[in-house]
Amino acid sequence: LGVLGACAPHQMRAEVGAAFTQIRGELGLQNSGGNLNLNANMNDVKDQLGAGELDPSPYVRFEADWGPQRVKVSGLSHTSSGSSVLAGAFGDLPAGTSVFTDLDYTNVSGSWSYDLAPTETLRLAPGVQVGYHAIDVLVRSNSSTAFENVDTDIIVPMPYFDAEVDLGVVSVGVNAGLMVVDLRDADGRYWDAEAIVRAVPGKNVELLGGLRYMLFDAHGAATGRDSDVDVFGFFVGGGVKF
Repeated sequence: LGVLGACAPHQMRAEVGAAFTQIRGELGLQNSGGNLNLNANMNDVKDQLGAGELDPSPYVRFEADWGPQRVKVSGLSHTSSGSSVLAGAFGDLPAGTSVFTDLDYTNVSGSWSYDLAPTETLRLAPGVQVGYHAIDVLVRSNSSTAFENVDTDIIVPMPYFDAEVDLGVVSVGVNAGLMVVDLRDADGRYWDAEAIVRAVPGKNVELLGGLRYMLFDAHGAATGRDSDVDVFGFFVGGGVKF
């Protein structure tokens, strides 16, 4: 029992809420003949694909501290749909096609960090983060049965830094990760940054709000796709600290 007690976290947080996110940017898809110039045929997620509106979704977050070490896991999703007209070809759908788009995005991120200034007020902690990102885009022609479906799953490891100021009743934190890497068929830049504010109305109860920004500027040569999109939004919620 003594060993198990020594291995248990000295502090944990479990939080739930709502995230309001939006996907912005451009997507491109090679046609079946392989002769499409993707740079000249990128379509804006909102203006030409009709998706990317601000969307509410569940948000979950868990943190556990072992002395100066912290493990964090969080997850959110985004779903939006709509109609528009393609400015450039998207796969085998030619430019000028009236389309209806369904866009789904899911993110689960986990991080580990080590506090170099272990005090009750200040936390300065470098570490590592791994993010799983799934983007599913279904683009259907409004005038025929033609469609294109792009399903992308990316696992991105990156260096990570977490900073926090805890004033007791209120705490403010920021964290960020960045990676420029060739991940097989997903060569590009990846960002993940977050700012969060917590208020403590009771002994073990917390209210939280924050901003999240993620960038995916990736090119897949083998799969014939190109993306320059970011996910931006805010989240609100509450939880328990014990």
